[in-house]
Amino acid sequence: MSTTALSRAHAACYAPADWRPAVAAVPRSPFSARPLWSAEPTDPDPAMATLLTVLDSAGIRPGMRVLHVGCASGYATALICHRTGDADLVTATSADPAEAAAARWRLAQAGYPARVVIARPDQGHARCGPYDRIVCTDPIGPPPAAWREQLAPGGRVALPPRM
Repeated sequence: MSTTALSRAHAACYAPADWRPAVAAVPRSPFSARPLWSAEPTDPDPAMATLLTVLDSAGIRPGMRVLHVGCASGYATALICHRTGDADLVTATSADPAEAAAARWRLAQAGYPARVVIARPDQGHARCGPYDRIVCTDPIGPPPAAWREQLAPGGRVALPPRM
């Protein structure tokens, strides 16, 4: 087994049960040179642990339409694509055009060609809604009104805990 596969397998052990297949399947290398976990095999990276906590709290299931606000490198977006089972159901946003282009390229390289659009975090992306879930992995405060308007009935917003 390659070092990369071992790293993903190790990370999957610490992931919430619903997210273990995604963490084990989605390669980290197209998105970051940083390892999934710290040098100590028993210590999950705090950022990765927070990311997985937010994703798990979203309750994303196969077939759901998801908006990922603030996609950064695209890694979390790829995990969401894997979980939904269809990259066409996932829309990701970035306020930075260069970051959006890079995320779009990385997602395509990893086999998760989600839609990546340029939008401010408070705007969401109404054109592809309504969404079953809206996920933001960066702390931003209360959900903007635009997000609530873009949720499908029974939809849910998932944010990291406030510090």
